[in-house]
Amino acid sequence: PLLPAPIRLGDDCLRKDAKNLPTPAACWAAVDYNGPWRTLVQRWKLGQQPALAQAAAHLMAAQLPWDEILAGVDALVPVPASPQRLRERGFQPTLSLARALSSRLTPSLGALPPMWPQALLRLPERDTLHQALRGRQARLRAMQGAFIVPPAALPQIQGRKLLLLDDVMTTGATLSSAAQELHQAGAAQVQAVVLARTPRA
Repeated sequence: PLLPAPIRLGDDCLRKDAKNLPTPAACWAAVDYNGPWRTLVQRWKLGQQPALAQAAAHLMAAQLPWDEILAGVDALVPVPASPQRLRERGFQPTLSLARALSSRLTPSLGALPPMWPQALLRLPERDTLHQALRGRQARLRAMQGAFIVPPAALPQIQGRKLLLLDDVMTTGATLSSAAQELHQAGAAQVQAVVLARTPRA
């Protein structure tokens, strides 16, 4: 199918929470999360077909303005899945996506910076309800304090410009929580890039 224009999401899509904590400074999405792209993600993650990360990476590599996205970025941080989801799927979707992207992007598009998969850890979920089954407010509550930066990663993160990588953005709760933790650990700037975002009503 014909690809839409890539989406650069603004502050209205990444709302700050009640404490006005920092969210990603910018976020790019390759496509809307519907049609064939929704099917791709479901087969990739829920159908436990990690090889489909290559198709997702191909789409992102072709679709996004990588020279703009990667300008000044020091490292790519894949957003980790929770321990429960990792046990269910047997793989980290965003890490497989990051690895696939690194083989797709060429210097002319903007070679990926180093990957720092250990910069963020996802804490166990407080309940087992999947994020996709929660409403916006429940998502925001569930993601509060969902990530930690390991002490060993603190010197690496301080003063750095980081790019979060995730597969799908729905409310922005996951990216906001991850960005807040990285900022509190001393990151100078945090931006984000995702394969797809849920269209706003």
